Amino acid sequence: YFGPIDRDVDLELVVGAARLEPNWAFTLCGQVHADVSALRGCDNVFIIPPRPYSILPAYFRALDVGFLPLRSHTSGQCAGAMAYREYLAAGVPIISTPSMELMAADRAVFLAETPEQFVVAAQRAQRFSRVHGRLGAQEVVQGEDWASRVAELVPQTPIAMRVPADAE
Repeated sequence: YFGPIDRDVDLELVVGAARLEPNWAFTLCGQVHADVSALRGCDNVFIIPPRPYSILPAYFRALDVGFLPLRSHTSGQCAGAMAYREYLAAGVPIISTPSMELMAADRAVFLAETPEQFVVAAQRAQRFSRVHGRLGAQEVVQGEDWASRVAELVPQTPIAMRVPADAE
């Protein structure tokens, strides 16, 4: 997980999954803004300080799967919508708690609400990677660059909100 470690992160889910799979490493990379004492005693959970955005691709390459353990109905879900695209663009399948945005995604996003579901989702994500490689996850977000998003949204924007092309 890359992002703020705050009240939006479901640490109980992380602890539960870490206890079920003690040979797996769970890494959370970000500024800590929450009580993380629940993670004590989980020798396979690591918290590392935030890293510069420019070097995150190197971290993504080292991942088997990414995870977005965000609580439902929180502001974190909004950030998760962007983060999941970053994981997929890097070719990393994702385990996530359910959100409306991610429920629409397909094949490289695996949903989990409980530690047991997380373990099953991780196994499925690893299997996905072995079969499809990095390109399998990248195909999910193919065509989701900013130019494509603008082209999709401009026709839906009310005329009063549009800025003339020659405006400065």
